[in-house]
Amino acid sequence: GRCASAFDCSLGGVCLAGRCKCDAAFAGPNCADCAPGFYTSQPGSTACTPCAFGAFNSNVGATACTACASGQNTTTVASSAASDCVCNAGFE
Repeated sequence: GRCASAFDCSLGGVCLAGRCKCDAAFAGPNCADCAPGFYTSQPGSTACTPCAFGAFNSNVGATACTACASGQNTTTVASSAASDCVCNAGFE
């Protein structure tokens, strides 16, 4: 988004040439924290990325997701809790 100062860019960015430039873990026009289940590892991201299958993130403002334990996967992308990791077929 357009900005006049860093105060317009949430806590996760700076105002450069009238636009917010977001730090890692922040994205969008005003550099909002990535929500649980999402992350961004690169500064300047325009959107947060959902955690892939087999990973989760329970924190706000994350730069990475955590992999499920071996033999486990998630049933959806953007999982936000370790409890979203379920055993694969053939595993207990």
